[in-house]
Amino acid sequence: MRLLQSIFLLHLTATLAIGQVASQGEPASASNPPEAMVRSLYRQVVARHPVGIPGHAEMKILRRI
Repeated sequence: MRLLQSIFLLHLTATLAIGQVASQGEPASASNPPEAMVRSLYRQVVARHPVGIPGHAEMKILRRI
């Protein structure tokens, strides 16, 4: 019984350690932070001065951001 508990504890600790190492990397969104996306969208909106709901052409441009 003691051996089984030791094996279970070792397995649990190894699983938790591997999970922590994997999550310490750079986040997936670090290459394009939210601030950069918002700034890009703001530049596009200011450049086009939209009034009301954007039409098809304007939406196509804003989707690329």
